[in-house]
Amino acid sequence: MSRSFAKYNVWCVTENIYVETPGYHEEVPIVCPNSNGHTIDANQITELDRIDENHTIVVDDDDGVGGYYRSHGINFDVDPGVDVVTTHDLSFPYSVRAFSAHINASSDNVGDVISYCTGYDTDTSGYVPGSNNITLDVSSGSTVIGVNSDFFPFVKIGFIIKIKEGVVEEELGECINIDTVNNTITVANAITGIFTVSGGAKILFSIARFVNIEIANAGVITLGSAKLGGSLAPPNLPQRITYINKDGVAKRIRLIAEITH
Repeated sequence: MSRSFAKYNVWCVTENIYVETPGYHEEVPIVCPNSNGHTIDANQITELDRIDENHTIVVDDDDGVGGYYRSHGINFDVDPGVDVVTTHDLSFPYSVRAFSAHINASSDNVGDVISYCTGYDTDTSGYVPGSNNITLDVSSGSTVIGVNSDFFPFVKIGFIIKIKEGVVEEELGECINIDTVNNTITVANAITGIFTVSGGAKILFSIARFVNIEIANAGVITLGSAKLGGSLAPPNLPQRITYINKDGVAKRIRLIAEITH
């Protein structure tokens, strides 16, 4: 009898996200791939792919979302003004899996720039108290930030980082290095202010999905088209679309997301 192995998505209650197992396993996971100390929901473990000694089986995973296809329109007005930034926030009250997004551009959208992220401004202190507090004061010019070791299961290379103390906050661009030996992360953009441990400064992150897409022509622009590449988003996951108006004329942007729910 041939042995069979599978790759899984494990729902981590601690992080409030699905975590994919780094490899294939003969048994269903009983702990979070990110940390044995995290709590998981065994009822929300989904199988992504399966192999055995003889052949490979691809599993079209719809678990947790029901598998009901929907094209979902996301439409909003863009504020006038040259280089004015308009943001549009959205979420779904249930789990969804997104397969592709389409920009349904008209001629007045040409030349403008659009970006999109999920898990917008995630604050991990809601899952592990104090996990995203800085551990060393940081000042102008710094790109290296001391963080708690409890933050490492959450943050990944390429996540968009923000530092916040009270009502003061700065966007720091992407996380470009994670040092688990010295307990630091490195960001793309240098800090311009001063942020302190005593003031309760903490790190927030967002997950970039598409970044600085310049709309080059009118018509439908497709971003992502592989069904098996769709990731499962938990209920009420904050998402943000950022639109930069390059010619300053008031207009409307229309997008279509292909999802199952």
